[in-house]
Amino acid sequence: MPLLPDTSAPIIFLHFPSTLILLCSTCAVTGGHALLLNGEYPWTYDNDLFGGPDFWGLMHKHWRMCKLGALQSPINIDPTKLIFDPQLGKLRISQIHVEAELWNMGQFPLLTLATKNTTTTETGGGSGGEKREEQKQQQTVLNIAGGPAHPYTYQMQQIVVHFGDVRRGERGSEHTIDRVRFPAELQILAFNSDLYDNFTQAQSQPRGLLGIAIIIDIGDRTNAELHRLSQATKHIKHRNQMVRIKRFQPAALVPPTEHYVTYDGSMTYPGCFETVTWLVFNSPIYISIEDLAQWGELVQSEMAESEAKTETGAPPPVPLSSNYRPLKASNGRALRTNINTRLKSVSDGGQCPSRMYVDMGYRTNPARTDTKVPSSPHSLSRQEKSADARTKREQRQQKRERIPEEEVRMFGMGVTDQMDSDPTESDQMESDQEGEAEDLLPKTGVDHHPNLALNNCVVPSMAFDECSLL
Repeated sequence: MPLLPDTSAPIIFLHFPSTLILLCSTCAVTGGHALLLNGEYPWTYDNDLFGGPDFWGLMHKHWRMCKLGALQSPINIDPTKLIFDPQLGKLRISQIHVEAELWNMGQFPLLTLATKNTTTTETGGGSGGEKREEQKQQQTVLNIAGGPAHPYTYQMQQIVVHFGDVRRGERGSEHTIDRVRFPAELQILAFNSDLYDNFTQAQSQPRGLLGIAIIIDIGDRTNAELHRLSQATKHIKHRNQMVRIKRFQPAALVPPTEHYVTYDGSMTYPGCFETVTWLVFNSPIYISIEDLAQWGELVQSEMAESEAKTETGAPPPVPLSSNYRPLKASNGRALRTNINTRLKSVSDGGQCPSRMYVDMGYRTNPARTDTKVPSSPHSLSRQEKSADARTKREQRQQKRERIPEEEVRMFGMGVTDQMDSDPTESDQMESDQEGEAEDLLPKTGVDHHPNLALNNCVVPSMAFDECSLL
């Protein structure tokens, strides 16, 4: 691979503030940073390079939505903006095994699912006794229906894995929950097989794609099918390498929950077509630290290029990591959910009414203690910026107001060190640096709030699963 562009090729100079970017029609970009999509244009997740997410919309006429679109993904799932939709049913996924191919695409790992199996059979011949071979194609289709997919059926086509710089402990989920980013995210992409013939046709058409976002969190034991994928990465360390996986069951990657959030969005890589109905499950699947480290061994360059770097003493290959797109503004999109917070209280020995209903707002699971992602001005609309600032002011005020001891006993909180921080410490928590998150929620499985007391009766809020995200 040449280190310098061909001087005979046409040269284009693009001027940006304090930046000079050199392009040419036949330039070869070294270092594994900028890679080719369909052999045409280089793109990457590194915003320090021309080809990063901020430049996707400038690189190809069919990628303009990456810059101009108002329904872009990923987004932050704000619990205070969720809308309960009783019409959202259970998602149904085919429980079958298929042949799959795991690729190192140079930008992210991609699992493609085979949908056709060819079988050969021998049959008897005619009067001459000769035998004939007949080939039959047996269609194996992974269908997804129900939930936000209704009334259509979608055919599962591919699975993408996003993660951060594993070696540095960076979190790399694309979607965030209340500004909390998780270690990784697995995205199942399916096309509308009722309206379109294939994924390529559907990706740019209305109601074309269904995206299922599955948050990956750290646990003691890895999800069984995710473990198989993690082990298979040993065979695809370099770009364009592929390994086949037999009898793979994609449905086993789905967490054991019926609860989710859905919204209208886009593909999270070029060309960012706004044709995706996204579904984000409310529970994660788990991966061990050892298995997550396997994904961190992938690199962006091909094997020959990596070997050449080693021989010449050049910098090592660039890891295939931090492969997540920055958050995009929600722009007032409806965030619908099937999580119902309108609950009925239980009887308390006759002391309390047996039927009390309360409309609860949504919030993140207080049992979780995850780090929040700093709010980026590029990913927030004007209304969201104002709401974000207002929320921070309210949270600081709540921390200054101690819960009376009698109310603490009533709700059985036991300790209130979460609420006892000094006001000066609250002001210091305004820092937007990642890793300095505001931990204002009580570490318990039930939402305790003094305003929910009615006639000295405890009105339960949403019953949190210890693993749920909301």
